Amino acid sequence: MIIRIYRKNNLYYIAFMIWFVSDCLSGTMIKNIAGISLSKVDDIVNVLVLLFLMFKIFFKQQYSFRQIVFITFCTVPMVFSAIASANLNVLCLWIFLVAAKDIDINRLVKDVYFALVVLIILVCTLCLAGVIDDFTMYRDGIRHSLGFGHPNALGMRLFQFVICFLIIHNGKMLLQMAVTFA
Repeated sequence: MIIRIYRKNNLYYIAFMIWFVSDCLSGTMIKNIAGISLSKVDDIVNVLVLLFLMFKIFFKQQYSFRQIVFITFCTVPMVFSAIASANLNVLCLWIFLVAAKDIDINRLVKDVYFALVVLIILVCTLCLAGVIDDFTMYRDGIRHSLGFGHPNALGMRLFQFVICFLIIHNGKMLLQMAVTFA
């Protein structure tokens, strides 16, 4: 058996996973990591990822004139909204899309799936152990966040997990239906 390691876009996958994990953790009740507030860590990660992706776009990829015009036309409002909202997450996501040329989407989905499994289990375990708080919401019954910032944040991560699961296990209809309706 031959094991092939494609290094062409490994830095993209690593940058995406660092950004994704940072974004997931910023939606939890975890306040700081190694004494640094999680919001500062998230801001630092966003800036570093933006710099790396801009390098990749300008020096490692080639676009036609038409593509450059389209990218510029879409990027300008994103930059203004990021500045106005003081939130770089939307801009990072857009730049990830622009830099995703020649990316294997199946590998990216598998990486996100693995990260979601680890993060959901980690956050819920920390919450059940009492290390981080549980946000409880009273609306049509009691809703727990299990360590996430809001019960809807937990639901969003579980939804992402299910979507990744369905993409990875494409073609296994019975398994898909069981997970979807469970």
